[in-house]
Amino acid sequence: MRFCTCAFALGVFIFGLAGTASAQPDVQAIFARGNEHLQAKRWDDAIREYTEAIKRRPDVAGLYFNRGVAWLGKRVDEPKRTYQQEAAITADLKPGERPAKSQNSLNAIADFTKAISLGSTPPHPPYYGRATVYIKENDLEPAILDLRKFIELHPTFAQNPNYNDAGTKLTKISNEFAENLVTCGLYEVVIASYLDHGEGSTPKQLKRYEKEMAEVKAIFKKATEYYMPNNSFTHAGRARAYLQLDNFPAAIADFEAAVKLTPNDANLVSELAGAYKRNKQFDKAIGVYNTVLAMPETHSSIKIQKNNALYRRAELYLDQNKLAEALADLNKLLAAVPTYQVAYFLRGRVYAQQGERTLARADFVKASETSGLRKIAQIEIDKLDGKTPQKPDEPKPAAVTPKSTTPYAALPEPVWRKTSSTHMATVPRSALGLNGPNGLNLLCRATLQGSIVPGIVLGKKCTFGYDGAEASVHIFEIYVTSDNPNLELLAKEGEKYAIGKDNNGAPLYLCYLKHQNWWLPGKIVNGNCSFAYQGKELSSATFNYGYLAPAKRTKDAVKP
Repeated sequence: MRFCTCAFALGVFIFGLAGTASAQPDVQAIFARGNEHLQAKRWDDAIREYTEAIKRRPDVAGLYFNRGVAWLGKRVDEPKRTYQQEAAITADLKPGERPAKSQNSLNAIADFTKAISLGSTPPHPPYYGRATVYIKENDLEPAILDLRKFIELHPTFAQNPNYNDAGTKLTKISNEFAENLVTCGLYEVVIASYLDHGEGSTPKQLKRYEKEMAEVKAIFKKATEYYMPNNSFTHAGRARAYLQLDNFPAAIADFEAAVKLTPNDANLVSELAGAYKRNKQFDKAIGVYNTVLAMPETHSSIKIQKNNALYRRAELYLDQNKLAEALADLNKLLAAVPTYQVAYFLRGRVYAQQGERTLARADFVKASETSGLRKIAQIEIDKLDGKTPQKPDEPKPAAVTPKSTTPYAALPEPVWRKTSSTHMATVPRSALGLNGPNGLNLLCRATLQGSIVPGIVLGKKCTFGYDGAEASVHIFEIYVTSDNPNLELLAKEGEKYAIGKDNNGAPLYLCYLKHQNWWLPGKIVNGNCSFAYQGKELSSATFNYGYLAPAKRTKDAVKP
C-alpha cells in the first residue's frame, strides 16, 4: 500500500512527495486526515495527526516530510519580531554567533532530515523543504548546500511547477552569501593591517599576522566558490575576491564581464584598469583609464573617477619613464583638485627624475603637510639633499591626519570598535552619534570596494554615500568615547581627521553638516562635504570639519 502526500502550497512554494510503505488502514486514515488539515493550513491539527501516524509507522519518510511542511507553515505564520524583540534575542550574542532559530524551524529541519535519512521516494523534496526553512532563518550556507543537492537529485526541476524556482533561488542566495563573505573579508583585511608585520616586528607578531591573513584568504576563496554571477554587481564582487587572492587573470575576466554589462559605470571601469595594472598589463591599464577620462561627466561621481584615473595613469607613465605624460596628468589633476595631497608627492618624484630639484622639493614639502605622507616625503627630501634616508615604518591605513590647525602634540590614533547589524542591541551608551529628527544616529565607518567611508547607523546598518548613491553594509565600526578617553572627535577645533580612505589610497577627511533637520557626517571630496540623504549622495560647500583634539573634559556622546 502506498502513502501519497498531498500537493501543498505554502506562499509561493508547492511541496509534493510520494513515499512507499505497507500501511495499516488506520494509519492510512490518520494520514489522510493530516493531509486535509495541511491543505487547510491547520498546522497544529496536521502535526497532531502526522505525529500519531508516526507512532504507528516511524519508518515512513513521507510522514516526516509532511509534518515538516506543517512545522514550516507554522514558522511562516509567526508574527514578525519587533526591533525590541530582535534586540533581546541578539543582546547576549558573542561575535560570530547566530541567533537561535525558531522552535518551529528546528522541528521542521529535524523532520526533513529524518525523511532524508529514511530514504524518501522521490529523494529530492526534503532537501527543498529544508532549504526553505534555512532561507527563512537567513542561514544561507546550509540552504545553498541543500538546494545544490536538490538540483543534483532532480535535474529536470525547471519542468516541474512545484520546484521551478529552485535555480533562481539558488543563484540569489549564493550571491548574497558570497557578497557577505567579501564584505567581511575586506573588513578583516583592514583589521589585520593594524597588526605589527613590518620591519622590527617580532617573529611572534609576524606569525600572528600571517595566521590572520591566511584566515582572510580562506574567506575570499570560499566566496569565489559560492558566487554564481548573473549581473555586473556579482561579477564585480567575485572579481574583488579574486584580487585578494592575487588571481589577477580571473579578476580581469570578471571585471570585463561586469563592464560589458554596465559600460558606463566609471567605478567598475576603473577597477578593471586597476586589475590590469596589478597583472602588469600596463598598456591595457592605460587604455582603460583613457576610457574613463573620455566619459561624459553626467554625475559628480564620474568626475571623481576621472581624477583618480589621471592619478593612476600618471603612476603608470612614471613607471614607464614617460615623464612628460605623467607631469601633464598630475598638473591637470592638481589644477582641478588642489587638495589632492598624494598627487604632490607623485609629481615631486617626476620632477626629481627630471632633475628639477627646486620644484621637487616644493612638492615634497607640500605633501608632507599630510601626516600619512610626511615620512616618505621627508625621505625624498633627504635624497635631494644627499642624505641617507631611514626606511619608513609600515604605513597604517585610513587613520591619517593632515597638518594641525592648532599646535597640538601628536595625537594617539583613535580606536574604532568593530560591530555588525546583529550586535547593535549591545552598543555602549558612550558610542558617538549625531542628532536627527528621531533621536541619536550613531557615527560609523565601513569598508566598500576598497574604500573606508563614514556614515550613520540606520536600521542597524552603516549607511553612507558612495558613487552618487546611498549604500549600506551590515559589518562596520563605531566610535565609542570610553574607548578613547584622551581624545575628542567632532571637536570645535583641532586636527582635521582622516576617518577613512578612497580606493586609490587618498585619505578621506571627516566633515558634518545640518541638512533637513538632520546632522549628518560625510567626507571631503573636491573641497565639498559629500554625504548621504534619502537614497542619494549629495554635496555641500557649507559644512564643519570633524576635528580630532585632546579630550578636555567629560562630554556627552551626542554631537554636535
